[in-house]
Amino acid sequence: MITVDLKKLGLICICYGLLFLIIGGIEAIMMRIQLAVSYGQFVSPQMFNRMFTMTTWMHIFWKFGHPEVYRFVIPAFAVGSEIARVFSRKAIFGYQVMVAATVSIGFVGMSVWAYHMFKVDIASYSNAFFVLTTMAVGAPIGIKIFNWMGTMRRCKIRYAVPMLFCLGFLLQFLVAGLAGTMLAAAPFNWQLSGSYFVVAHFHNMIVDKPPSIRSAKLPSRQLTRCLWLVEAACL
Repeated sequence: MITVDLKKLGLICICYGLLFLIIGGIEAIMMRIQLAVSYGQFVSPQMFNRMFTMTTWMHIFWKFGHPEVYRFVIPAFAVGSEIARVFSRKAIFGYQVMVAATVSIGFVGMSVWAYHMFKVDIASYSNAFFVLTTMAVGAPIGIKIFNWMGTMRRCKIRYAVPMLFCLGFLLQFLVAGLAGTMLAAAPFNWQLSGSYFVVAHFHNMIVDKPPSIRSAKLPSRQLTRCLWLVEAACL
């Protein structure tokens, strides 16, 4: 479900978190039953190893954690599109294509979680699948960036503080997206797993969301300073 209603987003995150809490609780109960007595046979040794290895928990974490990034960014896309349209005094360029790209991000974004796990011992065809899906999610994101650029092309932009935040968002998101596309290459990803490159990629994705709405009560000069401080800290 795609929405910009903060109450609905909060409920979605709570329900999603509770779902994984229940999954973790069930696994914890099964582990305690299995280990309550010597030579417990509640589950077979092979099944026990599959369920409670670090790889399993990494999949659970990233299956929750990576699509969460797209739940953050899709409402930010809506905010950025509205700001670009209003302060460019122009309708959104290629609106139908932009909507299709947003829906595509929502679907493809659910299948890219394991590209942070290329160093884990998973099958080669699984690596190939996540390489392809991670590259595929870059296509609709690129479409949205070109839509925003097309909206601002050949028009008299009003450079108010919200628009400055929006421009900073576009630059920051472009940097984050390029870093994510680089991580889609498995050999390159192997060298960078666990490094600050991945940390920087994550923070560029999260911190660059347009903050103009929640900062609207500040004076314009303070907002402008805040913009440059945020962009300098992230870059």
